[in-house]
Amino acid sequence: MDDNGFDWGTFLRRWQDEWVPSEDEAEELAEGDVTLADLALASPPASEADVADAERRLGTRLPPSYRGFLLASNGWSLRDDSIHQLGAAHEIGWFGDPFGMTPMYRESLDERATEQQVLLAGMWERALQLETDSDMSYALLDPGDTDDDGEWALYVYKGWSGELPSRYPSFRAYMQRRYESFHAERAQLPEFVNDTTRARDADSNRTTPSPPACSELPEGSPVPTPVPYKQVTCGRLHLSMFE
Repeated sequence: MDDNGFDWGTFLRRWQDEWVPSEDEAEELAEGDVTLADLALASPPASEADVADAERRLGTRLPPSYRGFLLASNGWSLRDDSIHQLGAAHEIGWFGDPFGMTPMYRESLDERATEQQVLLAGMWERALQLETDSDMSYALLDPGDTDDDGEWALYVYKGWSGELPSRYPSFRAYMQRRYESFHAERAQLPEFVNDTTRARDADSNRTTPSPPACSELPEGSPVPTPVPYKQVTCGRLHLSMFE
C-alpha cells in the first residue's frame, strides 16, 4: 500500500533546502565547532531490502507513511524539537515499556474510559520506538491504534513534562507538523524568506481583505488594526500546505 500518492522525496528535499541554522547553530558554525554537513537533516534513502530486513526483524509490515519516509530518507534530524534524531531502519525497535507506564495508565481506567484512553494505556507495551537521540523524549508508533489506510498513530512522550503524550494520526502527520513548526520558529528571523514563505504571503494577500480606509468608516468607528505579519503567515501555513 502506498502513502496515498504523497511524495516524500519532494517534501523532504524542500524541507532540507529551506532549512537555515538556528541562532545557536549559527554560532557553532561561526566558531568552527560544526560544519553544514554535520547539520544536514536528511540521510541517504533506505533500500527496499533495508526496509524488508527491518520488517522481518520486527515481525510486522511498517505503516505506509513511515515506510515511504524510510525509502526517501533513512532517518532524519529534528534538532528544533525534544526529539533530536529519528533512527534508520536498522536502528528502530520495540519500546517494551521500560519504565512500567502500562500499569499506571490502566489503573486510571474505569467504566467511563474512552476508547482513546484505553488505546493509550496499552500503547506502551505495543509501541515501536523511532528516535535514537532526544531530550528524555520518545517517538512511538502504535500498531494497535490504526486507521483504514493502515497507518499507525504516533505518540510523542516528553518524559520531563509531566504531560500526556501528544498523538498524531500517522507518521506523516507528525512530520508535517514538525515542518510547520520549523517555519513558525524561523519566521521570527526577518531574513527568513523562501519559496514557501513567498507562496504563503501570496495566498494571504489573495484571501485576506484589506481593512477599510478610515474615510470609509462611519463617524465614530474605531480604526481597524491590521493583522500582524507573523499571525497571518504562520497561522496560514497548515491550511495552505497540508489541507
